Amino acid sequence: MSTHQYRVSAGAALLFLALLLIATPASARHPHQRADSGRRGLIKALESARRCHFRALLLGPDSRCSVKPPPRRYAELYEDVLALAFGANAPPAAPLSEWRMYRQWRCQIAIDRAVTRRVIDELRPRRRHSRSRKRARRAKLRRMAGIERHCDVEVLASRRGVVLPSVGEQCHAAVGAPGSHIDVPSLTRCLDTLVATWIERTMPSRPARRPNIVVILADDQRYDAIDATHSPQAGSEVPAMPAVMDRLANEGISFSNAFVNTPICGPSRASFFTGLYAVNHEVLRNVGTGSWAPFGGNNFDDSTTIATWLQEAGYYTGFFGKYINGYSMRWDPAVEAPYVPPGWDVFSAFNASFSVDHEIFSMVENGDIVEYGRGEAAYSTDVLADQAFEFIAQAARSDRPFLAYVSTAAPHFPWTPAPRHVGSFAAAANWQPANFFESDVSDKPRWVQNLAPLTWLKGLAARSLRQEQLAMGLSIDELVGRLLDQLDELGIGDDTVVIYTSDNGQGWGEHRWLSKGCAWEECSRVPLIVRYPKLAPMPRVEQSMVVNVDLATTLAEFAGIPQPPGLDGRSFVRNLDATARDARSDFLLESHPASALAHVGVRSSDWKYVFYYRTFEEELYDLANDPAELHNLADDPAHAARLSEMSTLLNERWPGGANWPF
Repeated sequence: MSTHQYRVSAGAALLFLALLLIATPASARHPHQRADSGRRGLIKALESARRCHFRALLLGPDSRCSVKPPPRRYAELYEDVLALAFGANAPPAAPLSEWRMYRQWRCQIAIDRAVTRRVIDELRPRRRHSRSRKRARRAKLRRMAGIERHCDVEVLASRRGVVLPSVGEQCHAAVGAPGSHIDVPSLTRCLDTLVATWIERTMPSRPARRPNIVVILADDQRYDAIDATHSPQAGSEVPAMPAVMDRLANEGISFSNAFVNTPICGPSRASFFTGLYAVNHEVLRNVGTGSWAPFGGNNFDDSTTIATWLQEAGYYTGFFGKYINGYSMRWDPAVEAPYVPPGWDVFSAFNASFSVDHEIFSMVENGDIVEYGRGEAAYSTDVLADQAFEFIAQAARSDRPFLAYVSTAAPHFPWTPAPRHVGSFAAAANWQPANFFESDVSDKPRWVQNLAPLTWLKGLAARSLRQEQLAMGLSIDELVGRLLDQLDELGIGDDTVVIYTSDNGQGWGEHRWLSKGCAWEECSRVPLIVRYPKLAPMPRVEQSMVVNVDLATTLAEFAGIPQPPGLDGRSFVRNLDATARDARSDFLLESHPASALAHVGVRSSDWKYVFYYRTFEEELYDLANDPAELHNLADDPAHAARLSEMSTLLNERWPGGANWPF
């Protein structure tokens, strides 16, 4: 071949390659180009936002500075990261103008730099070379070293109200209010944990976390029966449930606005399992007889519940305790084996249709009936603790995530504390809130007006009910402490979501009422505490509204399951890490006994409307100004527009109500 021919062939080859390169899509030429472009866009947006925030911090919010928008894919991550790194200073409402806070300003810079670089390093394409991994680890140490070097300071507030440093509410517990000293180790752990979790959530190619899940459901426990509101010693700050407060509330998220849609056991439990309001899952009463037969817990359709969803997704599932009212009516013991619901790998439920005797009882354990308490002392909550402990130990040895659903019968009637807890709250302070045996009930429905006013005997009954229920809570508290200790000993505490709540509340004499099923806060409001260090590394109180129907959708999201269509619940996973953008604004209230107490209603953040569909009476409460619900405004002409607005909202939440057969 001649030199000329060689040159022509080489030129043709180069031309061919150039044409091939042009014809090939950019995504095929560079598989990571689109991702890299998006990541570079996020990095530039974070850098420009940081410069603008620092400028606003020094010159005020009116300083001219343009922020580069992030790529759409990373918009939420961008907003979350800035809110976490700057807190109230994103951007500040006023300039700093005080150089006595220079060290605090340097700390704010160090926090943002550490968080931003953490994002950048995570989004940068990884290399397999061990030297690159070592560099990444050293870079992480240097990032956090900046916080350690500059943030060993006290939080200060300027004369114009600028607080330095400030971080998002997710890590605020490590920083505190002005005058407090920053807990640097806790702050660095919190920032690093959250950013890693958020980035993992952003990456579509990464699998779901699929954490272990432990649900602990109390029976008839009020929202205020956990903290020091009802301390066992008058005047002390000892909480009513020490382990729940110290190990859950002080390490997790406490929801101050948690409610149940139907404040009685059976319908509420069905809502926890299905994510549906009672009107949709049609368990309207605890036990159905006569014309109510199809609507009792004994006819609960449990063919599709969180148990079946999670089991199909590969979870190892176990249930322990009170299943649903009317459970033992679901089979004929003379001709059938006990009923075991679908979805549970291990199932151990109280063999009861109504209340459970806490000291002598039987359980259906995977289809076999086992007696407790007849030959050897046993307490219902202690038995559940032993069974759940054994299940978790067995589940930890497998390679499957697990769901442990522990549903106590305490503190439900009969009010029998464990022998070791009898009299534990005898020295508790007297409890008489503003609405205790309300004297003037002329604005209340007729069924309330027919209740007897306060007498010495009724006051004694209210005090006894309160003390016994609080004492029964101590056995649940011990169960919680024992399970948390076990999770930590097994090394899976950080990989386990622990949820504590109740199926409904309980009246202790408010509005002359000593039971449940009412429309007032004491019946529908419940405790809700969630501990999951990988999503909520610091404790805080969350104000967003959560309802029992939200539990099923939340567990589905944790398990990586697409939310089944048609549910009334909304996942509160984003509420845990304070990144929710569409908080729940209201929910449907229901209670369907065969009495004048039967009602439906709707509760928003500040208002509550209740309609008693048997007597056609109404209640309207301004919860912001009347949290004790003392003044019914339904007949007040000044609030006619609000009454109409809430009534319309109820019709939207309760379709077909005009044709309600009961």
